[in-house]
Amino acid sequence: MGSVVDSTQSSALDTISYSVGTDVGRSRDENQDSFGVIKTDKYKLFMVADGMGGVKGGAIASGLAIKTLENQFQSAQSIAPEDIASVVGIANSEIFKKGAEDESFQGMGTTFVGLAFIETKLIISNVGDSRAYRIRGEKLVQLTEDHTLVNDLLKNGAITEDQAANHPVSHMLTRSLGPCADVAVESFYCEDGPAAGDHYVLCSDGLYNVVKSDEILRIIKDNNIDEAVQKLIALANERGGPDNITVIVIAIADNFPAKASDFKEITYPRRVSKKLPSSDAYDIRVTSDPYRSRGSGREMDDAEVSVSATSGPFGKVAPVAVTKQNENKLFPTLRWVGYIFVGLIIGFSLSEVAGYLRGENKELVKTPLANPLATQLAQIPFADYSFDKPELQTAFFVHERISDQDGETSNYGALDGSSGITRSQMEGIIERRRTLEDTVVTLSSYLNSLESFNRQKLSNDQAKISAQVVTTESAATRLTKQLADASKNLASWLERQKKLNSSDPVDMASEVAFSSVVVKERKELFEKATWAYLREVEVWRFNPNDQELAQQVSQLGKAREQRRLELAEAIKTAVAKGKASSESELAKLSAELEKVEKKLADQKSESEFIKKVLAGDSKALAGYKDDIRRRLDLAQTELSELERITKSQ
Repeated sequence: MGSVVDSTQSSALDTISYSVGTDVGRSRDENQDSFGVIKTDKYKLFMVADGMGGVKGGAIASGLAIKTLENQFQSAQSIAPEDIASVVGIANSEIFKKGAEDESFQGMGTTFVGLAFIETKLIISNVGDSRAYRIRGEKLVQLTEDHTLVNDLLKNGAITEDQAANHPVSHMLTRSLGPCADVAVESFYCEDGPAAGDHYVLCSDGLYNVVKSDEILRIIKDNNIDEAVQKLIALANERGGPDNITVIVIAIADNFPAKASDFKEITYPRRVSKKLPSSDAYDIRVTSDPYRSRGSGREMDDAEVSVSATSGPFGKVAPVAVTKQNENKLFPTLRWVGYIFVGLIIGFSLSEVAGYLRGENKELVKTPLANPLATQLAQIPFADYSFDKPELQTAFFVHERISDQDGETSNYGALDGSSGITRSQMEGIIERRRTLEDTVVTLSSYLNSLESFNRQKLSNDQAKISAQVVTTESAATRLTKQLADASKNLASWLERQKKLNSSDPVDMASEVAFSSVVVKERKELFEKATWAYLREVEVWRFNPNDQELAQQVSQLGKAREQRRLELAEAIKTAVAKGKASSESELAKLSAELEKVEKKLADQKSESEFIKKVLAGDSKALAGYKDDIRRRLDLAQTELSELERITKSQ
C-alpha cells in the first residue's frame, strides 16, 4: 500500500497519484478480490475485481480478469472504450472456459470496474456491482451503475428506494464475468472530467456495504490518500468486515491542465441510450468466437454518428470508428418541435404507467419493464392475507407449477382447499405456530422467575444467554454467506432464462449440462444424430443422384431435428427448474436468516436487561417484566390468529 506519482514524462499523467489497499475482512477465509494498476507513458489504468463462486473459484476468476487485461494492455500504444470492452469480453470468455473445463469451478465469476486516464481524458468501465466514485469539492458521485437485480427493479419502478435499501438480495448480480458465455460491458468516456483537485475511488462491495457514501467523502477529504485507504478498510472491519475489502484512491493534483469549471456537470450513472446504433460505449456479446462483439448505442450530445466495423489490436470489435458529422442547420426549429412532441408522448405514456401502478390491482404488475430480469421478478404474484392486527399482516409468494422432464410436478403452488392458501404457505403457517408456542412457554417461564426473584437463577440465565449469543452470531454469519452464494446462483439462472428469449436454447447446452443429467443425455444424443447426419451428407455430396441415399439423408436430418427439439425442451425445463430451486433456496435462507437475526436481537436484549436487574436496578426489573409481558401478549395474539386460519382449512 502506498501512494505513487510517476515522473517518466512531463504530462497530465504526472499529476495523478494513487494509493491501494486490500483486506480479507473479518468473516471470510480467503481474499477473492483482485486489483491491478497498469502504467505506461500513454495512460494509467486502475482496476478492481470482486470474485465469487466456490472455495477458490472467486479468487481464480478475479485474478484471471485482471491478468487478462494486464497482458493485453501492458504494451498497447493507445486505449479507447471499445478496446477495454473487447478485452473485458475476452476475460469473460477465459473465465467461462475455465469454469466449463473444471466442474468444481462451474458458475465462478467476478465483477470488474476500471478507470483509464489518457492525458486529460478518462474512460469508465464496469460489469457487476464494484463501484467507481468521484469526489469533487464537497460532493461524492457514483460514476458506475450497479448491475444488480434490485437496481433494475428500482429503475423501472417495481420497488421503492426504501424497499431497495433493505432488500434481502440487494446485491444479486444481473451481470458479471464468467458465469455465462455472454456479457454486456459498459465502457465510455467521462464527459465532465477529470479535473484538478478531483479524487476517484474504486472499491468492491465489501467497502460500500458497511461504509456510507458521506463517510467515504469525509475520510478522503480529511486525510492524504495513503491514510484514507487505511482508514476506510479499518472502518469496514470495525463494522464486522463481512466481505473482502479492496480500495483504490486516485488523486488529481491542482496543476492538472483541466479545471472543473471547464465542464458542464453530468448526471451519473449514465443511462445507455437506444436512439443511436453506437458510439463510445459497447455491449460486448462473447460467443463461440470470443472476439465477436455487438455495439450498444449511447447518446453522444446531439451529433449523429457513423460507425464502421474493423479489427483492432485486441480482436475483432464492432464498431470502432466514430465520426461526428455536420449537423443539418436548415431546420433547427422543426427539430426542436419534434423533440417537444416526442417528449409529450413519452410524458403521457409514463403518466399512464404510473397511474396503472397506483391502481387497485396489486396481484400482478403487468407493466412492461425495460429489463427482462426486472419484468420477470416484478410479475411474481403475491397473495395478501389481512389479519385483525396490523402488525400481523403477511404476504406470501405464489409459486408456479413446473413440470420436469420425467413428468414430475411441483405442487408447491397448488391451492389448499378453497381458501386460496397454498400447501407450502400452510406449512409455513404451521411452522410459525410451533415457533410461537415455544416462545410462549419460554416467556412465561421468564416471567414466573422474575415474579419470584431469584438472583442465582438469573445469574445462570445470564451465562446461558451469553453462550447462546455466540452460537446465534455464528449461525447468522453462516447464513449470510449462504444467502450471498444463493443470490449469485439465482442470478446465473435468471441470466440463462433471459438468454432463452433471445437465442437458441441449444447454444446453452454445455453450461446447463453441468447441472442437469437429462440435458447432458439429450446433448449426447443430439451430437450423435448430428454426426450421423453430417457423415451421410458428405457421402451424398459425391452421389447426388442416389435417391436411396438422398432419402436416408432426409431421414437422418429429421432425426437430428427431433433430437435438437428434445434438447431445447430439456434445456428450457432445466433452466425453469434451476431458477425455481434457486428461488426456493433463497426464500428459505432469507426466512431463516430473518428468524436468526430476530433471535439474536432478543438474546442480546434479555442479556442487557438481566445485567441491570442483577446490578440492583429496580426500574430495569420493572421494565424487563413489562417487556416480557408485551412480547408474550403479541406472541399469544399472533398464535391465536394462526390457529384460526389453520382451523378454517
